Amino acid sequence: MRISFPSTQVPFQSNQKANESMTTMKLKCGLAGLAMFAAAGGVAANAAEDKLIGRWTFDDGSGRNAASDAFHATSAAPLKTVPGVFGNAIEITAPNTKIEVPASVLPEKTRAVTFSAWIAPTALNGNIFRKEDVGRYGEMRLLMALQDGRFLTLGLNCGNSYRECDALISPDELLDGGWHLVTGTFDGKTMRVYLDGREIGSMERQVPLMTVHDYSPVTVSRDDIATKNYKTLDAVTERGVPLRIGSENYKGDSFRGKLDDARFYTTALSAA
Repeated sequence: MRISFPSTQVPFQSNQKANESMTTMKLKCGLAGLAMFAAAGGVAANAAEDKLIGRWTFDDGSGRNAASDAFHATSAAPLKTVPGVFGNAIEITAPNTKIEVPASVLPEKTRAVTFSAWIAPTALNGNIFRKEDVGRYGEMRLLMALQDGRFLTLGLNCGNSYRECDALISPDELLDGGWHLVTGTFDGKTMRVYLDGREIGSMERQVPLMTVHDYSPVTVSRDDIATKNYKTLDAVTERGVPLRIGSENYKGDSFRGKLDDARFYTTALSAA
């Protein structure tokens, strides 16, 4: 079951129209940029908003969380602001630009997720969202990224194994200089990847979403860090790894380009 929005909140139609008129795009996007997504399973719009854990608009160049007074993002260096989809956005040009949200942003018993952000990339590699902890069965990863110059990827630990849903994308479409909405969801059964409100990839995973909260703490040695190519002990502190937006702390997997209105829900949204 999908929900309907008020008449002033018209679902987004196409990126071409967005590039032609920013004002038109803002109206079509509705619901602060996510009108094309309604909560799956008959969840009402306000219920979906109740599951909105983080919304980072970057309007003032900071990582303030517009969804609550907690889980504000921080950056070691000032963030460059540029015109965005809604107000201002940030532009990431330097490698390893760290934008970090406290590790506690991930609640216990999380079983469904939605990651969403508006991007205007200049390269088709780099993390949009990434949280990588260490649990009893190894690395516990939540990932949404551009990979290998041709994939928009959602990666999750389901059951005791990590899997990635790789959705093929066209470089010409995504590197056109315009804004694109990228979204990844998991509802407990299926991982889905969306581009501009259109589902472009899916993977059946009918096993529970597992996070570091589901496992006992482990001891991580400095030898482990060396073999896994981590830079610091802090990078693998049990249950203490931040959620990173547009960046990563090792291997140079930073997103390049503009990023706006990044969101994290603990429910799965569906295309309207």
